[in-house]
Amino acid sequence: MSNIESLKYLIKERDITLIISASDITHCVSMGAYTEVVRTNQKGYVIKKNIKTVLEELSHPYFMRVSRSLVVNIKYLKCIHNREKQLELESGIRLEFSIAAFKLTQEVEHIFKNSLKSYPLYVMDRNNSNE
Repeated sequence: MSNIESLKYLIKERDITLIISASDITHCVSMGAYTEVVRTNQKGYVIKKNIKTVLEELSHPYFMRVSRSLVVNIKYLKCIHNREKQLELESGIRLEFSIAAFKLTQEVEHIFKNSLKSYPLYVMDRNNSNE
């Protein structure tokens, strides 16, 4: 797996081309033939590419499509609200997802376990805890 810190993404905006680190992208929202790419500073850039193309170009396991119109960088994922079917990012932004919550949790856990082999990952299910 390539290091997300070294990936760059080009955003053409008016008469300039921005070169941003893919690791600074928190999520992407589909707007039909356009996609809004949102960075950690919460600044969004609308580009003339559909979300499928953006996801293919980002091409890193941290970028996960969680609905027809949403791709998230799970590096910035803070919480999965299963009942509300919402993801909460570290910035506090909540985004709705449409894939099965169980499947989403499994995929996130799998990606983190594979990318952070030297760090243990513990998943706690409060519904099944003995507290």
